Amino acid sequence: GKKGRWEILYDAGTKADGSAKQTIPKWLLGEQREDGEEEQEYERQQPDVVVLQGVERGMGAERTAEEIPEPRRGRIVVKIVEVAYCSDYAWQQKVDEKNDKYAELIRELEKRWKVETRTFIVGACGTVYEHNLEVLKWWGMEKRDADNLLDDIHIETVNRTSNILGAYSKLDMCRYSNDGIG
Repeated sequence: GKKGRWEILYDAGTKADGSAKQTIPKWLLGEQREDGEEEQEYERQQPDVVVLQGVERGMGAERTAEEIPEPRRGRIVVKIVEVAYCSDYAWQQKVDEKNDKYAELIRELEKRWKVETRTFIVGACGTVYEHNLEVLKWWGMEKRDADNLLDDIHIETVNRTSNILGAYSKLDMCRYSNDGIG
């Protein structure tokens, strides 16, 4: 869709040199460090996904704000998406934790840009939440596509959880039989 034309930065994996991928380019914060001046904690934070709406793909990560045409600069929206895993019963607490974690970074970004943020939650045992449907619609997905994606996430999470529990059960049985009890 149309979101595919915007710069999308995500922290999954690493760069070729092994360093973490940067999702908040320094130019977004608009600060230049003096020699020896220590970086603030919020400057080191890297949300999972950042969409720079209004910055064309391939044009935003390594640029400076001044290199982006003036009329476009005023229309840039920084969209932050965090992906979080949690207990199936504590999803709102996890959303609150993520909001708290990034509050200072968001305040700093809002000094220069419009900022929107959402948290996508996956329950440890495969629970998907209605909250996520709203996140996906905000992201620009049609309801049918969002429902299908949530179904796929649910199935994948349940399968992974089942595999983990099966492996744990086998390890536990081996430990039990090796103790000379069984």
